[in-house]
Order: sequence, then structure tokens, then C-alpha cells
Amino acid sequence: MTKRKETILTPGEKIAQQILDNYDLKNTQDVQDALKQVFGPIFEAILKGEMQ
Repeated sequence: MTKRKETILTPGEKIAQQILDNYDLKNTQDVQDALKQVFGPIFEAILKGEMQ
């Protein structure tokens, strides 16, 4: 029996897969909206950190 080669995903690839799994992406606007929802809080936290 042939063993399947296990694919190791990078952290970025894991995030991308989660976005694809959890958002109904049909067009570029859907992708932009999903990225805003995902990365918006990250950018906000970074900006708050710079202000302190």
C-alpha cells in the first residue's frame, strides 16, 4: 500500500484555507470583504499598540 505524502501547510496557507472554508467567496468583492473582516482587527491592534 502506498503512503500518502502529508502536506505541511504554512501558517499563511492555513489561514487562507480557513477563509476559503468559512466564507462564501463568489467574486473579488467577497474576497475583499472577507479580508477586511479577518485582517481589520489585526491592523487595529497594531495601530493601538503604536499609540501606546
